[in-house]
Amino acid sequence: MTEGPAVLATMICRKCEQEKPEADFYMQARDGYAPRRMTVCKVCHRARTA
Repeated sequence: MTEGPAVLATMICRKCEQEKPEADFYMQARDGYAPRRMTVCKVCHRARTA
């Protein structure tokens, strides 16, 4: 069985509004819920918290 091309999931950052791979977004832990990706990319998050 051959595998097709890998499909990378992407998200749009709410700050810079650029489409980026999910790996560019931090995971956010939530008490009692499954973790999810933040809506702001790692670059924008670091700039905001610096």
